[in-house]
Amino acid sequence: MIFWVVLLALDFSSVVLLILGDLVNWSVAVVLPFDIGSYDFGFILKGSFGFVASLALLRTIPFVKGVLSLLELNKDMTLKAIKARNQVEMREQDRARTNTPFRKPENFGRVVRRSDR
Repeated sequence: MIFWVVLLALDFSSVVLLILGDLVNWSVAVVLPFDIGSYDFGFILKGSFGFVASLALLRTIPFVKGVLSLLELNKDMTLKAIKARNQVEMREQDRARTNTPFRKPENFGRVVRRSDR
């Protein structure tokens, strides 16, 4: 549960930082006291967005690996079930077959003469 909560929080944080950064054009100018001038702290906004977004992406990697592992497990179980069903069907078909000897039909081997002569 903690995994999902952290991933959701990281996603929301990255979206909020993205909207905030776009809102202020990725520039945060702060006027320093005592007439020193102003300084742009936009790099902090860009860096924090990059950090949070990369953390969210890195937290997604184990989830994707888990999904792929479950898909592989599902494939293996499905193949085993299909093979087992095929074996059962083959056994039933073998039981259903009867090996009766060939019986000659009536008049088998009799020479047929043409009646139009």
